[in-house]
Amino acid sequence: MIIRERENVRPRDKNKPKNPNLPGSFPSGEVHIPTLPRCRRQGTASTSASAYEVPLALLGAGRCLASPTLRQVIALAKYPFTALGPRACPIEHRWRAGAQGFDLHVRAIDEAIGLPTVADEDVLLVCAGFLAACLNAGVSPLPRTVQVTNALLLRALGRPMGGRQVKLLAGSIARLANSEATTNVGPASTKGPQRFRLLEGVNPPTKPGEPWALTLPDWFVRQIAMGHMRRVDLTEVKMRGLLRRLFGWARAYAGPNGHEEWRISLRDAYARSAARGPYKSFRHDVSALRDRLPGYSVAIEKGATGRDMLVIRRLSPTLTGRAGSLTRIR
Repeated sequence: MIIRERENVRPRDKNKPKNPNLPGSFPSGEVHIPTLPRCRRQGTASTSASAYEVPLALLGAGRCLASPTLRQVIALAKYPFTALGPRACPIEHRWRAGAQGFDLHVRAIDEAIGLPTVADEDVLLVCAGFLAACLNAGVSPLPRTVQVTNALLLRALGRPMGGRQVKLLAGSIARLANSEATTNVGPASTKGPQRFRLLEGVNPPTKPGEPWALTLPDWFVRQIAMGHMRRVDLTEVKMRGLLRRLFGWARAYAGPNGHEEWRISLRDAYARSAARGPYKSFRHDVSALRDRLPGYSVAIEKGATGRDMLVIRRLSPTLTGRAGSLTRIR
């Protein structure tokens, strides 16, 4: 069962050619979806058990779709799976501490489309919220395919309805589907690096009100199944760039269920942020944002070895609230 809602979108000019990748949505050349396996919609000949219609029927579609709670996979907050701003060149991040460490490589399959940004990750927040609802309802295994309308996405993210917002959502989905990550970040039981797209499959709507069918990678679904996620509120969703990256670190490392402060070498923070500018610019930007994180303070201090350290401290539990907690759903 899927609820389809009327969307406040102007009808497309019939004289403009259709984009073959987004039929009926936008003029040709504006948004391109890379070639991906197409998801089957409800009512097709062979809808799989992993389609999202099944858990919606169990949860009660009206309640689930009305106000999904935004969630973020903690690994996406800690590590640079997405860029701070428009970017086509790959993201490379490596960290070593003795025998332990991890590697992360994210590349754009089509450089003309580019890598997803921290703002594009909003789409994954809604998908994670749906999977969390399934987890709470006892659905097992969790579905990989989520069907969601533009109206639902915009409402969940606190965005206004309109054709421009729908176009921005389509661009976000295109960039998520265009990114390929190779990493050993994830469950300890997984051996060797894993390779996946942040969206493994995309079936765009063919007319206003019809849902997107978005297939999530196994890596993402396993993180949700293990409870490795946290709640996200609209205050964080409205943040962009480095501010959102710092806030994600604060929530993941210094949330109410974690330590009161988190320290990392400023050089390591620069590498982990996936910033494009020089190190000096990153240092200046961090200093400028020291009073911009609700419930947290940001400072650059000298460490025991004389190195510059990025220090994020939690100020008060009443300021961070529920949205700052690391949440294990079960």
